[in-house]
Amino acid sequence: LFLRLRFLPACVVTMTRFGWPYVDEPLTQLAIVAMLGVMVAPGGTVRQDVTLMLAGSMLGWFLEYWGTSRHCWNYYSAEIPPFPAVLAHGGAAVSFQRVIDVVGWVARQGRS
Repeated sequence: LFLRLRFLPACVVTMTRFGWPYVDEPLTQLAIVAMLGVMVAPGGTVRQDVTLMLAGSMLGWFLEYWGTSRHCWNYYSAEIPPFPAVLAHGGAAVSFQRVIDVVGWVARQGRS
């Protein structure tokens, strides 16, 4: 319950603040809407969500550190790595699981 009530909203706020300079771009707006959708969509267990968020964020830290420290890519904030980008990987892991959950639910409804 902590993840859904505090952790995911905190991640959405962090990511929205990070992307705010580009909020006038349609893909940034789509990303914000997608994050809100994932936050309110019913999904797996809280334990599963926490595990996915932490594992995705740890992988994200590695990937972002590798890419930004070697200047393969840079963010406007010039951080190595920027914390919101690390969180984005955890959020993406939870998002993929939400899509799997919703597709499974739709498939079960079709069989009923």
